[in-house]
Parts: sequence; C-alpha cells; structure tokens
Amino acid sequence: LSDRAAAVRFAAVVGSSERLQLLLLLTFADLASVGPDVVNQWKIDLLLQLYYQTDANFRDDKPGEGFRAEITSRRQAVLDLVPVDSDRQWWQEQIEALPIGYLMRSTPAELVSELAQFETLDEQPCLALGKYIESQQAIEFTIATNQRGRLIGTFHRITGALSSQGMQIIAADIHTQPGNIAWDRFLVEDPQYPGEPPAARIEAVCQSIHAALDPSNTIAPVFTKKWSKFSAQAARELKTQPTQVRFDNSTSEQYTIITLFAYDRMGLLYSVSKVLFEMQLVLHIAKISTHLDQVVDVFYVSDLEGRKIEESTALYLIRQRLLQAVGEE
Repeated sequence: LSDRAAAVRFAAVVGSSERLQLLLLLTFADLASVGPDVVNQWKIDLLLQLYYQTDANFRDDKPGEGFRAEITSRRQAVLDLVPVDSDRQWWQEQIEALPIGYLMRSTPAELVSELAQFETLDEQPCLALGKYIESQQAIEFTIATNQRGRLIGTFHRITGALSSQGMQIIAADIHTQPGNIAWDRFLVEDPQYPGEPPAARIEAVCQSIHAALDPSNTIAPVFTKKWSKFSAQAARELKTQPTQVRFDNSTSEQYTIITLFAYDRMGLLYSVSKVLFEMQLVLHIAKISTHLDQVVDVFYVSDLEGRKIEESTALYLIRQRLLQAVGEE
C-alpha cells in the first residue's frame, strides 16, 4: 500500500470509481462472512487506505486529495507535540516515515510517546510495548529495535517469543523507520484471558520479546502442545486444502513476493520466517492474516544484495524448505 505505482496499476484493472465502491463492499462482506470477528479495525484501515489511494485516480476533483490532506494534518498534529528543545530534523524524518495506517488509528500523543523512545535504542537492544484494544478484543504489541546493520532474524525471534508465551498471532505488520529502526506491530489473542489480560501478563510477554532480541540469545523457543481428541493423522485428513507457496516477481519493482497459504498451528509463523532468515533472505515487508484455522502470509524479500530472487533453482529450494517447515509439528 505504500507503493503508489501499485495503486495506479490496481486502478487500471478496476476501471471505474463505481466498480471500486462495489469491490470495497464485496470485499468487506466476503471477510465478514468467514466467521465472527474476522473483520477487525486493522483490516478496515487497510481496505480504506487502498480505496482512497485508488479512487484518487478516477476523479477530476480528486477526492483522494482530501485523504492526503488529512494525512498531512495528522502528521502536523504529531509534530506540534514535539518538545521544543528536540532535534527537529530527526523528528520530521521520523514523522514523515510513519505508516499511514498507524498514523490514522493512533493519537498524536501516542505517536510522540513511542517515537520519543526510539532515541533510547542506543542504550538497549529493543523496545517492546503492549496494549489491549477493546474494539478488537486483542493485544497489540509494538516492537522497535535498532538493527545496526546486523542480521539477527528480528521477525522470527519476535514471533517465536509471542508463540512461546501462548499468544495466537492474528495479524502482523513490519516497517523500517529512518536510522535502520525496525518497527513491528503484532495483533495477538491471548487464550488464557477472554477479556483484557492483567498488566503483569503483558509485561511478561514484553520481557520475553526483550530476551529473544538479545543477539547473544541462541536458545530456540519452546511451544506448548495443545491437547486434542484427534490423532495427528486424523487432523491431517481434515485439512482438505493443500499448502501453497507462490512467488511473484512482477508486482513489485524491488522485491520478490512470497505468499504462503497453510493451516495454522502454534509456532508456524516462527518456523516459516526462520527458514527465510536461514536462507539469507532479507525481509522488507510482511503481512500476516489469520482466518479461523487458515493463514495467509505474504513476505516481500530480497537477497543480501537487495536483488529479487529470480533464479529457478533458488526459488525451488525456498519452496521446498517452506513446505517442510509447514509440515513440521
């Protein structure tokens, strides 16, 4: 969604503003029909962002300009709260790079509070914050770490920490801020608590994330096995849809897009993202979506030199490793 050229190509496929409106309604209805609570604010934000960016290409009066004006206004509201004696240029760079979805659903005060903590990343390996979101009945964890040019597998370490604490990851979004700061957000459900978990529970998960992101930590996470009345063989027979791994080297000008369709299990995202790290693929963007017992994981990757993965043998090996990781129990 941050790629304006993608919105232009999408607009060309859609063809008209009226059809775009119908597609928006159809997509919402399709998501809502999957099951209870499948539609959440996170997905609505993404749908509306795509809608506004695409609709701007259809109209002479450019209603999308109003959306861009709203974004500019929100960025200015955040900048207005910056302390007077701060490094203005640093703040402007950070605010300009804020993801639009996060900018829209967070208050200026919340954003200033989080960005201010980025300056402390020189003194600690990472920041981990968690808050319960009543409207989604889920916890949002925000993690920031200064990568300093080292590749430690930040994404799979975080997913491992969350899953080892029993959290069910239902959505994830990764982003890089100026200064090589990885800023990841995970939306999770905690099966141990039907409503808002106690503060101590959220803090314990944050501490687990801190430990996982310590570069000296080489201990693999342990995932709790769920009791089931079905045998492993019976469970496999109930899975009627095959695991799929797809590659797309045409949509993005910079990255290879890997899309994985699979049945969910505890630690699946950790296993998959660990494979990407071990195969020396640099993860730039990740979109994670869970629908009941199925997941759709989308990864934008490059090699260590920043190039797409186009060699057929390399793509074959990636697919085989990912299928193997999905099949592990």
